[in-house]
Amino acid sequence: MMINKSYVICSIGRSGSTLLASTIDNLGYCGSPREYFHPNKVANLMENYDASAFRSYLEEILEKGRTANGIFGVKMHWDHMRDFLRFTRKNLGYKDTTDLEILNDFFPNTYFIYIRRENIVKQAISTEIALQSEVWSQKISNNQKKPVQRLYFNPLAIYRIQEGIKRHEGAWEKFFRKNSLAVYEVVYENFCESIATTTIDIIKFLEIEPLPELNDIKVSLHKQSNHINDRWEKYYNLIPENLLKNYSQLRSRLKQYFKKGLKV
Repeated sequence: MMINKSYVICSIGRSGSTLLASTIDNLGYCGSPREYFHPNKVANLMENYDASAFRSYLEEILEKGRTANGIFGVKMHWDHMRDFLRFTRKNLGYKDTTDLEILNDFFPNTYFIYIRRENIVKQAISTEIALQSEVWSQKISNNQKKPVQRLYFNPLAIYRIQEGIKRHEGAWEKFFRKNSLAVYEVVYENFCESIATTTIDIIKFLEIEPLPELNDIKVSLHKQSNHINDRWEKYYNLIPENLLKNYSQLRSRLKQYFKKGLKV
């Protein structure tokens, strides 16, 4: 089956992209946007420069990510997009091709949706909690919960995650400007307040027919933020950012210094 239209949900970890993607996926006729380029799925292919296997994988995901009407969806964090473009240029014969030409060649008639959070501190805290607990999402239909692990407030880790989020946001914005893209932007905090209407607006932006009704929008994921997230945010905001910045830089310098010493 031919792909008539494609879209990329451009995201950063813990931005609400899984909630957005699953809500669109639940409609059943607007593609099935998932993280097909997550490192745990493509790292081996890329590290081994396996162009033939990578093309086979692309054919596989084009089948998985599309619905019967020829709509294809994919969710990509910035590092997924960056690595995909690098690999295709180096190994698939796209050396002198623009980003948009590459994307449209693999994902025809590409549209772009960008989801981000206003509160980056909360986003970083959510990421740190997910890394410690190993719980990244939970379906409403799944009542089984993982055993609660003891979580440790680590302001340095949160600071570094926050700085990484800022870098990736900057990279996405530069990518949009460089390619003069018309992007539908979703702010997570607003999306949570109007999931159904925002989803309908996105389908309208994608020019997919028919437009869903409000009662067609089904949410299948639990909100994971709780009192721990709120408490850690209060603790984190009490620490001067310059202190965390200087401490992070000192740790990095000491690590490099001892690494050099070991080599000598």
